[in-house]
Amino acid sequence: MTALASRADAWLRAACPAERLAAVRALVGAYATVYVLARFRYFADLSGLDRAAFAPVGAMHAWSGPPAAWLSWVFTAVALASSFALALGVRHRVTAPLAALSLLWIFSARSSWGKVLHTENLLVLHAAVLACAPAADAWSLDARRAAAPPEPASRYGWPLRAMSVVTALTYFVAGVAKLREGGLAWLSGAPLAEWLAWDAVRKAELGSMHSPLAPTLASHGTLTAALAAFTLAVELAAPFVLASPRAARAWALSAWGFHAGVLATMAIGFFYPLTFIAYVALFDVETIVSRVRARFSGRPR
Repeated sequence: MTALASRADAWLRAACPAERLAAVRALVGAYATVYVLARFRYFADLSGLDRAAFAPVGAMHAWSGPPAAWLSWVFTAVALASSFALALGVRHRVTAPLAALSLLWIFSARSSWGKVLHTENLLVLHAAVLACAPAADAWSLDARRAAAPPEPASRYGWPLRAMSVVTALTYFVAGVAKLREGGLAWLSGAPLAEWLAWDAVRKAELGSMHSPLAPTLASHGTLTAALAAFTLAVELAAPFVLASPRAARAWALSAWGFHAGVLATMAIGFFYPLTFIAYVALFDVETIVSRVRARFSGRPR
């Protein structure tokens, strides 16, 4: 057990380049900025929804009822500004915690009116890890004051490992929930087929966007069984692939494929994983960024 704990500690504290953590910070911050900007009016106007439908979730437990309208506007504005600052690496020790807390607030508010988006929870958790990390020591406005680029160190590695663990656990919990709710019957494909059919009919009746693939897929038991098994394998395998970088990256591609399949068959877009930003902590993303920067600047790699 001691040897296992030592190996886990060594894995968690592995040294990484500051640029890798910085690239992840910039991508997560950029995604959060665009996401909040695209939905700014929606988040800001949440307090105008039916007060009787309010059921506090997360940070909303601090309020006895729906928050005041001005609070929704303030927190949404802070979330937008601080997410942009997170992307740029401006006053990271102040703006990163502000981004994490304000994102938690607006996403909790949205969930308190019954619309729970699990990928928003993952974004908040990633922002929280970045808020606790020296993620602006490179490739940031803060880093311009540094005398020299920092050397690879464990203080840049543990946040990436923590983000990877958080990501894996969110999938694992989803897989466990499937087994708790339906047991191994999930593998028959019948629950998935029923869900696809119900979702397509509901959306068609409401005049909402729906996938034309859903009815066809729901009628093929062998195919839905294979997809159900693939889904469960992706979710339950998540924590166990982290020890191997190659396996973790293969898993990330499989998880992305799962979300692409959900988009194709149910017209539901989980944009954080679909942009692949949810998985970048598993990759040597700084090398990709360096190549792109070199190509556009005309400098050799």
